[in-house]
This record gives sequence, C-alpha cells and structure tokens, in this order.
Amino acid sequence: MYEPDPNTNIDELSNVAFEIDDYEPATGVGWSLLVQGVGVDSTSAVDDVSWTARGASPHALAPGVRIHRLAIRPTQLTGRRFTASG
Repeated sequence: MYEPDPNTNIDELSNVAFEIDDYEPATGVGWSLLVQGVGVDSTSAVDDVSWTARGASPHALAPGVRIHRLAIRPTQLTGRRFTASG
C-alpha cells in the first residue's frame, strides 16, 4: 500500500511498479524486491485488495498530507538477496 502525493492523478493509473531495497553494512547482506501490477485506488473501495491495504499502517517519510491510498494488484513479483562478495 502506498499513499501518493495529493496532486497525483490516480484516475489515470494502470500499470505501476514499486521497488524497495535494503543493505546491512555490518553483515554485508542486502535484498531488493520489485512488485509490478495494476494500481488500485484503495482509499474507500471494498474489493479484497483495497480492504487488505487499508489494514496497513504506512509511515510516509516525505512531508505532506496524504488523502489517497494506492494498492497494487500484483502481476509480477521479483526479488533477490545478495552479499557484498557477490
């Protein structure tokens, strides 16, 4: 679930992607995850994806008020785990 900027036109969304990565220098282990799919306005919809997304508690790092919630109905999920040695 993602809370886009209020100026985002969510009516024009179709194919969307979300990527998140992390790396822990102390262990030399990192990971990357990419979700691709269809954007779903889950602000008030009652479908299963929206209902589940509204149960999440996102914490936006960017400043500003968020008035919409966007979920992704996934069509592709890829990820990898890696170490600093390759």
